[in-house]
Amino acid sequence: MKPLKFMLYQGFLLICLLFIMGLPAIANENNNNKKKENMVTFETVVVTGTKTEIPLDQSTKSINVIMGEELLEKQQFFLPELIDNQPGVYLKRNGGIGQFSTISIRGAGTQHTMFQYNGMPLRDIADTQSTLQFFIEDMFASSSVDRVEILKGTNSTLHGSQAMGGVINIIPVQNKDGFSGQWRNEFGPNNTYITQGNISYGNNKGYIDFSPSYIKTDGETNGGPHGYYYDSKGFTLGAGYDFTDATSLQFTALASDSDLALGAVMK
Repeated sequence: MKPLKFMLYQGFLLICLLFIMGLPAIANENNNNKKKENMVTFETVVVTGTKTEIPLDQSTKSINVIMGEELLEKQQFFLPELIDNQPGVYLKRNGGIGQFSTISIRGAGTQHTMFQYNGMPLRDIADTQSTLQFFIEDMFASSSVDRVEILKGTNSTLHGSQAMGGVINIIPVQNKDGFSGQWRNEFGPNNTYITQGNISYGNNKGYIDFSPSYIKTDGETNGGPHGYYYDSKGFTLGAGYDFTDATSLQFTALASDSDLALGAVMK
């Protein structure tokens, strides 16, 4: 009888030990369940397809969204390079920084890709087709970009004949909380220098955001006898105020001044 009692005693101790070891796992699972219950998931909202805010999964248009977090994670501030990673979008560059670049969507001509900033069409008044195709190489984003919406396919009815290929809408961050500021610098060969800054303030009623930038490089020779010179400076300015839950006023301004030329001939 003693061996039987001993075995029962061992079995009882083993069951207690297993129960005690399982308590942390049970507690951890309960905590995870509570966290999941308290977790709030925000849907991705787009505006380019209908000019009104709707959830991305309810849009009947073909839209890709690049979030600002991805821009910071990849440290890729040349927007056309980031957009080129999306399906159906093709970027062609004739050289390095500041060289002529084109973007086409689904094989349409570059003149049929409309660019917008916060829903405002961007156009070149010197271009007979009023497109932005000759300024794509100047599209360096600041850290204040919230997302980039890429609407693919014919959208002439809503956005005009320039949107026969698609629309690329750059949307800045609008929900600010207090003061914030950033400053970013890049240095490279051929006297390449890129600097961008951002300062902003906001509360539950409104915001203001200012982002200047300066880009300079002597450029590559690309196998020829001379290099090229590129100098670009500009800024974006945005502000908004919510008068009521249904009424708001927003202001957006952009400025850019770029120079591109062959390098000087040294004798």
